[in-house]
Order: sequence, then structure tokens, then C-alpha cells
Amino acid sequence: MKIFNTDGTKINLSLINYDVINFSDSQKQIILNKDNYISKCVKIVTRMSWNDLQLIVLVIEALKRQSVVSIHLEVPYFLGARSDRLFDKFSTNYLKDIICPIINSLNLKSVSILDPHSSVLEACINNFEELSIKPFYDWFNETYLSTTEDKQQTWVVSPDYGAIKRVEKFANNYGFEKVLNCSKVREIQTGKILDIHIPITDFGGHNCIIIDDICDNGNTFINLAKELKERNAGTITLLVTHGIFASGFDNLFKYIDKIYTTNSIDDLNFLLKEKGFTSLFQYSVI
Repeated sequence: MKIFNTDGTKINLSLINYDVINFSDSQKQIILNKDNYISKCVKIVTRMSWNDLQLIVLVIEALKRQSVVSIHLEVPYFLGARSDRLFDKFSTNYLKDIICPIINSLNLKSVSILDPHSSVLEACINNFEELSIKPFYDWFNETYLSTTEDKQQTWVVSPDYGAIKRVEKFANNYGFEKVLNCSKVREIQTGKILDIHIPITDFGGHNCIIIDDICDNGNTFINLAKELKERNAGTITLLVTHGIFASGFDNLFKYIDKIYTTNSIDDLNFLLKEKGFTSLFQYSVI
């Protein structure tokens, strides 16, 4: 199977070499280099920004012209994964109405996604396959064990109802005995967190690991970590699959001691240089 990578900074790492032409009206064009040997089976690997979506459509058409009959798409983070329902009656269901129909129209053999947020994405995508989260969690478990004295005394924390199953499965698989399920109240229009319910008043200095799939600006985790610290929690670690970090890291690190994430959205090289207490799991294909 040949691999096509839409990350323009890694063209030389792709087994299929190509050039991208950028037009002034934002149109793009892909030209596959003539020296490529194109097999009948190709996997397209992408972080899938809106910009990459145009490249995906273009390269699939180019590959079909080369008589490629089996095209697979690997997307560690799927664009709009959180928009899995209609938030406002005057808006759209972003996954169901916009993104998934575009991908489905391409007639792909498989669409592989890492930690897809909810079952809605699986239901809306044709030939869906889930990339295993296990390598990331295995890596974290090995790394964390080397820095903590007793994980049996560590609390594994679910920040809200949506993360409960994920957190309980993680704790069972890796031998963590203390699981804490928290909940939050949001303002519907703004999304502002109004209250967080934590059913423990004193953590006795024990460490906490907050687990979720996506960190955007991090307000949920900042508010939760602040409350945990006020209740005598020890070291607070954030384990999140997809790190967007739209608001940077300064506020996160006021209350969170360590962050573990993947390169599904960004290589975060600047973060690794500046923050020695942050670790990044590298998926080699992106």
C-alpha cells in the first residue's frame, strides 16, 4: 500500500511525491510527480483541517485517474468531531449535514479515525474504522509509572458524563483503583461553565489524572483542576488524545502540572521545547 500525506511540511516523507499549486482565489491543485509508482491501493494520511479537505478531494480524483481502485483515508482527528448534534435550531449538524456527506461522496474503502468523540461519527461515516488508542495509553502508563510512587493511590478523573466510560475502561485496563466521576453545568448560549460537582472534599494529597479526548481552550480542565487543588489534590495530570490548545498553555499550567497528548492535531514542537513537563506521543504516519 502506498501512502499519500497531505501535510505539506512532510512531502518528502510521503511515499507518493506531489506538488501543490495555490491560486490567488484560494483554489488548490495537486500534481502527482511523474516518477511515482502508484499501486492499486493507496492510504491518504491527513490531520484534516478545512484546508486539507480540499487536498483530499483533489488527490482522490488524481488517484482515480491513475486507476487506483482502493483508497483509504486515515484521520487521527476528524474535523468537527464535537459538533455531533444540532446545537441551535437555526444552525446545522456539522458532522451529519456538512463534513460526513463530503467524505462519503468520495466512496472510500475505509475511513480510520482515532478516538472519535462519540458514536455519531461512526454512524455517519461509511466504512468507518477506529484507530486503536491503546498505543497512546500504553505509552502514558509506562511513562507515568516511572514518575509516581503508587498509582493505586492515584485518582483517575472523568471531567463530565461524556468521559465516564473512557475513564472507567482506562482504570480497569491499567490497574488504577480510584475513579472519580465529576459533572459540570454550562450556560447553553455561551458554553460558559457555571458549576462543577466533585463528590470528594479532601483528596489527602493524592495525585489526580484527568482523562478526556479533546482539549480546545481547556476551560473545563482549568476549572476542574483548580477545584481539585483547593480540595488538597497532589500532582494533577491531564491525559488528552487531541490537543488543540487554542488559548495557549499559561492558564492550563497554573493548575495542571503535566500534560500528555498526541500529535494528532499538531507536532507541538514549540511546546516540547518550552515545557519540559509536557509529553507528546508521536503517531509516525503524521
